[in-house]
Amino acid sequence: MKKWISLVFLAGMLLSLAACGEEEVKGADLSGETLEAIVEKIYEQKPLEIGVGTNPVDVNDSQTIEYLIGLKDASNVKEAVISEAMISSQAYSLILARVNDAAKAEETAQAMLNGVDPAKWICVQADSMGAAVYGDLVLVVMSDSGYAKAEDMVAAFKTVCGGTLDK
Repeated sequence: MKKWISLVFLAGMLLSLAACGEEEVKGADLSGETLEAIVEKIYEQKPLEIGVGTNPVDVNDSQTIEYLIGLKDASNVKEAVISEAMISSQAYSLILARVNDAAKAEETAQAMLNGVDPAKWICVQADSMGAAVYGDLVLVVMSDSGYAKAEDMVAAFKTVCGGTLDK
């Protein structure tokens, strides 16, 4: 009788462990959030010691797109914002874009990372760069590591995304 009780108890434990293992990890639903609100959430996770301003990017202006977010072709970008240091002698830029096709988000992130100019401020240069993708969101950060490290900003973005990133 004790063996049967032990077996039933053991079977129950195994079933509960199996059920936990099947639970799918889900991230945050950011589809209804504005890009500005997501950037603010990133800064709540990783406050900066420099003043920044966050502004929308005109995705229809090819010169602006190339200069600010590094893309020669922005056909996959639905909307974008850029958050930069208010003093131009501080190398810091956080770009957040929402793309039309999430399947091409990683490709868009890589193109942005390859295309942005880490010396666009002329007298200063970013020495820390990084990118991340979550669904249809693409984040690219470049900074003087004295102000913020790209990996810290990517980690803050990951937290905002519910602890998971696609890349």
